[in-house]
Amino acid sequence: MTKAKARPAPEIFEVTELEQLRVLADPLRLRVLNHLFQEALTVKQVADRLEVPATKLYYHVNELERIGLVKVVETRVKSGIIEKYYRLTAPFIHVSRELLQLTGSPSDTTHTYAEVLASIFEAVAEDLRQSVISGQLVPPEQSTAKMAAIGRTNVRLTRAAAARLAKKLAKLLQEDMEAADDEAGEVEYGFALAFFPIRPVEGEGADE
Repeated sequence: MTKAKARPAPEIFEVTELEQLRVLADPLRLRVLNHLFQEALTVKQVADRLEVPATKLYYHVNELERIGLVKVVETRVKSGIIEKYYRLTAPFIHVSRELLQLTGSPSDTTHTYAEVLASIFEAVAEDLRQSVISGQLVPPEQSTAKMAAIGRTNVRLTRAAAARLAKKLAKLLQEDMEAADDEAGEVEYGFALAFFPIRPVEGEGADE
């Protein structure tokens, strides 16, 4: 029996500096990154998809390029004007553990990291608004097909169970969703995932 080849490890952009973290703490830039994930686009093409003026995006794309997260992968001349096509330098972004291992009072790093996390879901919220406005996402009672799964809940878990669940969710995000991506697909879908501790539970049943 032929042994299946192991899938190559995905390329990861490692955030190691506070300045990189600050650049990422912007929901509009995160939405730009989402569009540059699948294919190379010009600033104008991204602006059209986000329905914002292109002049508003040039600064943001330049900032992402400055920290090395996007790069020009192709140039074309159109009507005497050079068009630059940008794409992500890596499909995954990881914040260095060393950057976050701080002690004492809240610092610029922890505050900025909180802003990055909030920006991710501000970007998701805006994408949801646009999806509803464009008619792509409709209330369940108006659709006969299951086109979306959206919800929110809190659960109580032991730390061991939480670690196991987090591992499964990470696999879903990094492997299963990537494997499901189909260039021939008729619709582009968004996928947002958050699983995180909120507060310790006091009294009976609390983690020891």
